[in-house]
Amino acid sequence: MKSIFIVDDQEVNLLLIKTALEGIYKTYAVDSMEGMFKLAEKIIPDLILLDIMMPEIDGFSGFQMIKNDVRLQSIPVIFLTAKNDYTSIMRSFEMGAFDFIEKPFSIPILLKRIETHIEMNEMSKAIKDKDETLKKLTENIDKIFFNIAPSIKNKLIELLQEIETISKTCDENPNKECVTILNQKISDIISIIDEALVLNQPINNA
Repeated sequence: MKSIFIVDDQEVNLLLIKTALEGIYKTYAVDSMEGMFKLAEKIIPDLILLDIMMPEIDGFSGFQMIKNDVRLQSIPVIFLTAKNDYTSIMRSFEMGAFDFIEKPFSIPILLKRIETHIEMNEMSKAIKDKDETLKKLTENIDKIFFNIAPSIKNKLIELLQEIETISKTCDENPNKECVTILNQKISDIISIIDEALVLNQPINNA
């Protein structure tokens, strides 16, 4: 069951929201930002419902604190508040809030928005994890190639030298043209490896 923090200084609001989410989410109701951060020392939620108009630390200041906390900065935050003026709504989204819901709220709409934002955040995490995995795989391939490329190049150079030696002693050989073509092909391969080594040099030196 997903966990949700409900942060509101009004007890009646905490009870109302907690009741609306009961049985669907595991809820934690706290009446201040201080209480929320203390709770976050033990539990990391899947989403935070945050009021704006609170004493001492208001929702906007609290949201900025959340964004500065490495444990919580990726957690979706929905402002759930009666402060529904245009400036507050715009400020919420400019700061990076996932959503803004006005009080009084519709329970079905609240539930749907919570569900949507939790799912979207999980998808975002999954994509990020796959990107990290792909990045590590690419780095490993780069390292492997960078380690084996010199050996391949040296072997090709040796082969090219042998072909050149054979070519000098077989001027009348009917296969002279084939040897020349092979010579060029190997030279091309060496050039490709040289270019790859140059491209990989900054990655491996980083």
